[in-house]
Amino acid sequence: MMEQALSCVLLADRHHGLTEGVRGLLETTFGTVVMVADETSLLDGASRLKPDVAVVDLSLAKDRSLGWLRALRSAVPASR
Repeated sequence: MMEQALSCVLLADRHHGLTEGVRGLLETTFGTVVMVADETSLLDGASRLKPDVAVVDLSLAKDRSLGWLRALRSAVPASR
């Protein structure tokens, strides 16, 4: 049985240069690659796009808590 192709990845990191480089690599595999640079944009984008994969800098949160991670898992439970 063939595995379904992944269509969307969400990249979240404050370092635009790093994210651009990773995006360039992932564009050959994913139909859509979206970059965000803050916690709010991550959660909004995830809710809207329902990405197959989210690559997130764990230090993205302003208050250093991981509450956003629970919110992300709630918004897109099937995302890896």
